[in-house]
Amino acid sequence: MDDFTEVVETRLRELEQQVADMRAHIGSIQAEAGRKVDELQTALRSKEDLTARLRDVLRLEAGENGARDFDVDASVPLPVAGHGAQRSLADAAYELLFETRLEYQYRDLAQELLRRGVLIKGRDPAVNLIAHLVRDGRFIRPKRGVYALKELNPRTRSVGLRKRKASQKSPRPARQKA
Repeated sequence: MDDFTEVVETRLRELEQQVADMRAHIGSIQAEAGRKVDELQTALRSKEDLTARLRDVLRLEAGENGARDFDVDASVPLPVAGHGAQRSLADAAYELLFETRLEYQYRDLAQELLRRGVLIKGRDPAVNLIAHLVRDGRFIRPKRGVYALKELNPRTRSVGLRKRKASQKSPRPARQKA
């Protein structure tokens, strides 16, 4: 019976040691989890600070003349300096209009581009967007203030365009020097 008691006591000590080791491991995991939570809270505060700073910058760019403010959706990734430098504002608008296949009022289009993280500079971002769209032949203006893609509306003509006179359609002949 002594051998049996000794074996049971030895096994009991081994199990107690395993329990102590597991408790220590659980404690270290809890400590690591606490550190990670602290890091996440710090990162969240930093993100909130950056979002507030971006709102301030956008308000400054919008000007102090009562220009329309644009909301920044915190769930959308914020534009980073240099990010999308190769992609023009017109390209971003083209992608959005092609994806949705809809016509957009220019302010709604600017708001959606800002929501998607496209940075539009200027006193009034929507007016700056118009300046880019007017110069690009891929866009048409089917109604006042509304923009769409020319390729999706091939028969639609931009409103406000004047017909060109015959004299303006053909280039002038080169002047000859006497």
